[in-house]
Amino acid sequence: MDAFAALGPLRDRPEIDRDRIGVIGFSYGAMAALRTASTRYRRSAGVPGFRAVVSVYPVCVSPRSDWPASTQERLTNLYGDVETPTLILIGGPTPTRRTSRRTAKRRSRGSAPTAAHQASQVSG
Repeated sequence: MDAFAALGPLRDRPEIDRDRIGVIGFSYGAMAALRTASTRYRRSAGVPGFRAVVSVYPVCVSPRSDWPASTQERLTNLYGDVETPTLILIGGPTPTRRTSRRTAKRRSRGSAPTAAHQASQVSG
């Protein structure tokens, strides 16, 4: 994984505290950041890992429960073996009337998102 590959050069820089390097990711980068918090992924990379992980708007699990289990496993980015302190930021908008009308219209056509979002924190 690219994030782990960046650790070596960062740790070699004299102006960087090698024991305090974290990773932050947004969207697809947030999904990758979550994987770096996994003990299994860290061990497979063969490096000590990051000190902390911040993940902003990741896809944590497949939103489609009707997909095959193998597909859901590939799309899961938050594993049960997290040891790294991890902050996950996911929030829902405060809808305006205009947004609410658009969402209601899309929902009536079957195309609006229905999942609720929330902020959570997982500490290792």
